[in-house]
Amino acid sequence: MKARTIWAAAPCLWLGLAATAYGYPLLGVAATALALWLGWREPNGTRRSQVILVFLLGLACFPSLFTPHSPQAAALAGTTSWLGTDTIGRDYWARLLHGYRLSSAIAFAAALLATVNGLVVAVLLVFTPSPITRLTRFLVQLFLSMPILLLLLPAVVYLPSGGQSLILVLGCLLWPETARLAEQKMEALAAAPFVTAARMRGDGPWALFTAELWPHLQKLLVTCLLLNGLNAVLLESILSFLGLGLPLGTPSLGGLLEEAARKMARYPALLAITVGLLLLELVVFRNLSKQAMATAQDHGTRLSE
Repeated sequence: MKARTIWAAAPCLWLGLAATAYGYPLLGVAATALALWLGWREPNGTRRSQVILVFLLGLACFPSLFTPHSPQAAALAGTTSWLGTDTIGRDYWARLLHGYRLSSAIAFAAALLATVNGLVVAVLLVFTPSPITRLTRFLVQLFLSMPILLLLLPAVVYLPSGGQSLILVLGCLLWPETARLAEQKMEALAAAPFVTAARMRGDGPWALFTAELWPHLQKLLVTCLLLNGLNAVLLESILSFLGLGLPLGTPSLGGLLEEAARKMARYPALLAITVGLLLLELVVFRNLSKQAMATAQDHGTRLSE
């Protein structure tokens, strides 16, 4: 029963935020208290993380449901801006929600691109001739040995500002760990009896990959996607905090964090909520990736037995 009721916590949190933003604070407090009570009753930490992820997805996909204001226009007259407004009257809560949507979209797209790139490189390492394999492995080791910020900062400085550039740069820099893990997994699977049988049948590389290796790589790739998402969220926030990557004035988590740090004495709630939202997303990604890695390792152990 608890496993079913915990999923009601996310709609309760959405209702609490929407009610508070539209001027019904008592309903907001009641809905939030119910959500926290449902979460406290759930002993499964992984399921709690999944519910929080659903809640964050709702914020990212439908920010306009939780605020009556526009992120780029002055706050509406007769409404409450409970986090305050900036120097030209734009509501901070609206900018935070829309900035969270933009940052999350960039992080997800970059993580997906990095995971695909890493899988392609891993396939090249396993199935291509030896000279190409040596060159590809050298590139993987080179990327793994270099601090990512050393490569990231010059790239975002010289490329045009915008979300597309950030997605491209992050997706092309976060792939090496995925390539390393996927290559190790495929090398371990190569000694499995079903792979040996497929080779004896005369299956080519493509058939071998799609029919025999791909089903056993999916859990690992989900783990890599979560890890890449964790890194992409952190790196995008760092770049936005430094004023890089996105055009000036575009709402983002890092940009709002920088502005909240400058105005901490006047708007302490803005800093607390921005930091809290960023930390909540990072902790959820970490917990889910840790659980996904444990599941993938357990699957590999059963397969080897």
